[in-house]
Amino acid sequence: MKKPLIALFLAIFIHFSSQPLHAQSPTIEPDQETTPSATPTPLLPPEPPQSGISLTISPISLNLNTDPGQEISSQFKVKNDSNITEYLEIGISKFQRSGSGGEMSLVAVAPDDEFLSWVSFSEDQFTLDANQTKTINLTISPSEDAGLGYYYAFTINRIQEKEAEERETIVTGAPAIPLLLEVNNPSVKRELQLIDFSADRTFYEYLPTTFSIKVQNTGNIHLSPSGDIFIDQGAKKDIAVIRANPGRSNILPDTDRTFTSSLDDALIVRVPKTDEGAILTDEKGETIYKVILDPDQPVGKFRIGKYTAHLLLVYDNGQRDIPLEAQLSFWVVPVRLILALVITMAVLISIGLLVGVKMGKKRSVKTNIKQ
Repeated sequence: MKKPLIALFLAIFIHFSSQPLHAQSPTIEPDQETTPSATPTPLLPPEPPQSGISLTISPISLNLNTDPGQEISSQFKVKNDSNITEYLEIGISKFQRSGSGGEMSLVAVAPDDEFLSWVSFSEDQFTLDANQTKTINLTISPSEDAGLGYYYAFTINRIQEKEAEERETIVTGAPAIPLLLEVNNPSVKRELQLIDFSADRTFYEYLPTTFSIKVQNTGNIHLSPSGDIFIDQGAKKDIAVIRANPGRSNILPDTDRTFTSSLDDALIVRVPKTDEGAILTDEKGETIYKVILDPDQPVGKFRIGKYTAHLLLVYDNGQRDIPLEAQLSFWVVPVRLILALVITMAVLISIGLLVGVKMGKKRSVKTNIKQ
C-alpha cells in the first residue's frame, strides 16, 4: 500500500509543479509615488539622417588633476543645433599633437592602453531633440600605479549614418573633446624652452604685425604657459600690451607648439578684402588687403617709426614661476602715405612759388608804369 500512495503523491506534485505560476500585480493608489526605471538604450533612428551633423560642445577641452587611485569627476555639454532629433553615442580614444600649430590628431587604441578603461559616462548613448542641450557626467578612476599624463579624446558620433548609394560619397565627421589628465607623481619634470620669438616681417606699411612664439616642452608632463607681449616706442613704454597664448593651450611632453598674436591697435590698418564674407585672394593664392581708417581710434594711434616688442612668458615648474623672455624690433613706415604728402606739399609749394612770381611781376609792372 505504501508504494501506490507514494506514487500518487509524486504524480500530484509533478502536476502542480509543471503549471505556470501567476503573480498578481500590487494595486497602486492614486497618490502613491513610483520610481521610474532607467532609460533604456535609444533605438536606432527611424531612418538615417540625410543632413550633416551640427553640434555644439562645451567646454572645448578639459584639464584634470588627481592622485593615483583617486577618482575624479567632470562634465561637458552637448547641444543639438539642427532641426532634427539626433541619436548619439560617445566614443573614447586618445590623441596627440600633430605639427607645431597645436593641431590634434586621434590615435588608434593600442592593446596596452589600460587608461582608456578608467573612464565612465553617465550615458554612453542618448537622444537630443532639436536645440536641446544635455549634460554628460564623466568619471575617471586611475589605477594605483598610475602616474604623469594621460590624453583622451571623447567623440560624439551618430549611432547610425546614411549609407552611400551608387556613385555617391558621404563624408562624415564628429566633434571631439580633448581631456588632459595629470596623475601626480614624484618623478614629474616641468620644463619649457623658448625656441623662437619673431614677427612675420621687419618693415610694415600699416599694421597688423603678427608675432610667432615657438615653445618646446622638454619635460614629461603637459604645461600651459601664459604671458604678454609689451610694445614700446622709444621712451614710450607699454603703448600696447598683447596676450600671448590667451586660450591657455597646453604643450604635450616632447613636442613644440607655436602661438600667434597680432598687434592691430592703430588708426590706419590693413584688412583682408572680402566678397559676401569670403576672403579674396590673388592668382598666387595670397590674401588681398585693403587699407582702412578706423574712426574709433584716436589720432595718437597713428603708427609710424621704430617699435620694440618684449615677450614675457611664465610657466609653473611645481615650485615657482619660471620666466621666458625675448625681444625684437620692427618698423612701421606708411611709404605711400608719406609719398602722397610729399607730393602734395611739393605741389602746394610750387603753386605758392608760381603765385609769388606772378604777384612779383605785377608789382614790378605797376612800379615801372608809375615811374
